[in-house]
Amino acid sequence: RDVEPSAVARYASADADNTRRLWLEVMRPRLEEEGLMGVYRGIELPLVPVLARMEQNGVLIDEEKTSVALTELNGLVVEADGRAMTLLGPINIASHDQLAKALGEMGAPIRQRTHVKNLMATDAASLMEARDWNAPLIDALLDRAKYQKLRGYVENFLEMRGEDGRVRASFNQAGTWEDHGTTRPAPRTGRLSSSGPNLQNIPNHVDDVWGRRIRSLIVAGRGRVLVACDVGQEEPRIIAQVADDRTLRDAFKSGTDIYRSVTVALYPYTDEIGLSDLEWKKEYEKERFVGKTFFLAYYYGAGPRRLQELDPITFSDSLARVALRSLSQNHPARQNYLERVGREAKRDGFVRTLFGRKIRVPEIWSPQPKVRAEGLRKAANGIVQGTGADVMKMALVRIDEGIAGMEAKLVLTVHDEVVVETVAEDVEEVVGIVRDSFAGYTEVELPVECRVGENWGEMK
Repeated sequence: RDVEPSAVARYASADADNTRRLWLEVMRPRLEEEGLMGVYRGIELPLVPVLARMEQNGVLIDEEKTSVALTELNGLVVEADGRAMTLLGPINIASHDQLAKALGEMGAPIRQRTHVKNLMATDAASLMEARDWNAPLIDALLDRAKYQKLRGYVENFLEMRGEDGRVRASFNQAGTWEDHGTTRPAPRTGRLSSSGPNLQNIPNHVDDVWGRRIRSLIVAGRGRVLVACDVGQEEPRIIAQVADDRTLRDAFKSGTDIYRSVTVALYPYTDEIGLSDLEWKKEYEKERFVGKTFFLAYYYGAGPRRLQELDPITFSDSLARVALRSLSQNHPARQNYLERVGREAKRDGFVRTLFGRKIRVPEIWSPQPKVRAEGLRKAANGIVQGTGADVMKMALVRIDEGIAGMEAKLVLTVHDEVVVETVAEDVEEVVGIVRDSFAGYTEVELPVECRVGENWGEMK
């Protein structure tokens, strides 16, 4: 209702009300039969005008800094090309066929093959398998792929800027959409995605220098600031409830670092009781990163092999199995959760989030063990990420209602993060509204951390 039809035609065409009424008449029996009317009316429908306003608002791009970043990335791609070409010879590295053939002739130990031409795979994971074979070459190829991808984000910012300097991505709520001539489906978990450009896959500002650099290209308008808020440790907090993991619940109640016990189970030498959480985290940063990364994968069904991939130096096959036994003793709820999820998925072909959304997992019925295992992983993961997606969608509606009438506007959401553009004097009120908007959905509290700055990458 509140969006000009000319601004977002696909949400507010002249006959939108009639179309929605007809659609609902056709879909109502199916929605009611599948128990999805609550998701439709309570989560998805109220979100439509909110997303429309976000698309209309867009994000402001710093053109000068973006041009500088593009020049640097062009140079990094050329430099990586040069290193690779020195070792490969005169081929077109951008051609998968030429690269695969050249690697094959050199004897690269890559087992994975493409489905169409049965050529050697050249994706990042496959190349990493061969790093011990020729580290300078593999590193050059991986660097090239990384900088090429980052360059794509920056180019899109410049190419898709409107006359007012803003980029207006589409937030894809459900169904499918067109992306460079390819039809893509929305994530099965219910998570929002974006296209034109895709803002969801920009590397994290904490773990990647260029991720922070690219985020810093998104800036506040004159006289305004950006407020970025994200839910802290959302996935393990939701796991604590859906799996009824008492170890996680107790950790959250006590306020201790939940990944400390996980890390100690994997690396017993990190068990230094005398260190505070802050001191311990600083002392064992590498081990904690492995523990944190592995724990979520473990809860969705990962085994010793995944642990070995994360830290092949420490974990042999036998040591990885010993570490997993220790972790299982600390989190007995995990096995019960996987067994319950597996039974439900096999029985129905789907699982549900805490709010009733269906996550379909037809892979669970496959005759192939690997595909069935993947189906179980998607089911266990889908309940958690799907619940997080539902929370985000409902919170966006509440934030939008809370800032109505203020000099503030929602401009962006990426996974568990929300960005609001506002005036400096309203920051405290906006932060309060955002925090309140995430409260009350789950038994385990979802704490919201907010940062403020003139751009998305450099915030305090």
